[in-house]
Amino acid sequence: MVALWNTFIHDPLLNLLILFYNTIAFGDLGVAIILLTVLVRLLLFPLFHKSTRQQVLLQKIQPKINEIKKRHKKNLQKQGEELMALYKEHNISPFAGLGVMVIQIPVLIAIYRIFLNIFKDGALRGLYGFVAAPQTLHHISLGFLDLQQPSYALAVIAAALQYVQLRLLQRSPQGKVDGKAKMVQGMMASIMPLFIFFFLVKLPAALGIYLLTTILFSIIQQEVIRRKLEHDAGLERVRTEDN
Repeated sequence: MVALWNTFIHDPLLNLLILFYNTIAFGDLGVAIILLTVLVRLLLFPLFHKSTRQQVLLQKIQPKINEIKKRHKKNLQKQGEELMALYKEHNISPFAGLGVMVIQIPVLIAIYRIFLNIFKDGALRGLYGFVAAPQTLHHISLGFLDLQQPSYALAVIAAALQYVQLRLLQRSPQGKVDGKAKMVQGMMASIMPLFIFFFLVKLPAALGIYLLTTILFSIIQQEVIRRKLEHDAGLERVRTEDN
């Protein structure tokens, strides 16, 4: 199992990182990490797109979900039936995010190990024959950021962006969110950024760059999908009114 993981996930990612470092990143490992992160996100875009779309749609129908839960508060079976019917009506799968998570976990583990060990002896043993091992891996990125050391600045920025991402996702178009859901959303928006911050202040900045790029990419993707859905909904309303 470990051999398969190295062959199909870890080693390809490592080789792409060093290939970027040797070429278009011009010997800047931080830039190479950003390029690798963007490439991974683009390769997984169809899965992330579906998952993000489901999250946005769930948020848009949240008032209807709350209404069903309130109406059938004492009849959980009826509540479940109506919720499933609502999901089906809007082509929503409550478990859509599981597939993304299953695929993402081995990739995340590989990236975590690569960036954590990149400056250690033997870290480049998985390079292919056509990828030249650099004589030196420069640990200073952009002239000031030490990728071997934790960066409080990156931790703060990543935590702030995580907060922004959650708040953007939690927006309810109709502004109707019940008290319990609002409390859970508030807790998530507080806990996740704190987790990101304390996670990154103990790890090398190389991981901070990866996580920061990932969150930023997610925010952009999330907002593009939201606006596309709102645009499509607007067109549908216009067609309905015309008919």
